[in-house]
Amino acid sequence: MHERADSQDARLLDCSELQRVLHSLKHFTRVDSDAALFPILLYLPVYFKMYGILESIDLIITLREEKATRSMTPSSSVLLPPGGQRILFVLAHPDDAEFLCGGTVALLAEEGRAIQYLLVTRGDKGSDEPAMTPELLAPLREQEQRHAAETLGVQTVTFLEGYYDGEVEPSLTLRREIAFVVRQWKPDAVFTFDPWRRNEVHPDHRAVGICTLDALACARGAMYYPEQLSNGVTPHNARHIYYFSTDQANHWVDITGVVEKKVAAARCHESQTKHMDLEAWVRRRGNIAGVEHKYTCAEAFHHYVMG
Repeated sequence: MHERADSQDARLLDCSELQRVLHSLKHFTRVDSDAALFPILLYLPVYFKMYGILESIDLIITLREEKATRSMTPSSSVLLPPGGQRILFVLAHPDDAEFLCGGTVALLAEEGRAIQYLLVTRGDKGSDEPAMTPELLAPLREQEQRHAAETLGVQTVTFLEGYYDGEVEPSLTLRREIAFVVRQWKPDAVFTFDPWRRNEVHPDHRAVGICTLDALACARGAMYYPEQLSNGVTPHNARHIYYFSTDQANHWVDITGVVEKKVAAARCHESQTKHMDLEAWVRRRGNIAGVEHKYTCAEAFHHYVMG
């Protein structure tokens, strides 16, 4: 009896400690009841593992601030909470999206998300054909990209002007142009290259990834590029970034059900794929990405929430 009573007292102490934790969480996240905390508590172990304690608290606050948006946005098999409806992919070349995250694009389109591609170059040096020139290749690859995007269900494809394959630099000009698109289109989530991936040899990938992050940091502040803020263009804070082509993955998307669609979209880039066993290549890479989570085919991302 005494041992049982001691055990009950210990449980009471534990409950008292739990109440203090709940009270603190309610204060930080501004919820009204213990019951409203349950969804947050369910996600805590995941976020602590992915981001650390301080970043997780900041993310919880973000989830509360975006409660209204979350309630109006359907759940997603791709996006982590709070999800989002408008998705921007910032890319260096035609075929980047289809090769690196085409299954994810297909799933987002099937969910009814509004998707925009922003491409910095037209991939004008992506050929070793002796008779090919950059002037001939650029419009060809743009056409291939538009066809591939249509195959996946992407609504908008935009190309920047004045940037050339292999010559993209992390410049203030590129940062400004990406920030302008972000302010115009106001995405809920942004996908781009991980600029810190080890052994990323393509300079365009590194430059586009870092310029996208810098542009997102600037797009939310009215004192950055104030000349852009007219005709309905306003600052915009897109906090959720998904880095593809990463070696620090913390989020995996099961694309097993849309592999054929990814292959079909990649085949649209005929100038790049006509000598490839494309389906075998896609499935092999998907198997490697999915093995840790027992997915037949997957795509991996690093999800980052901007402070």
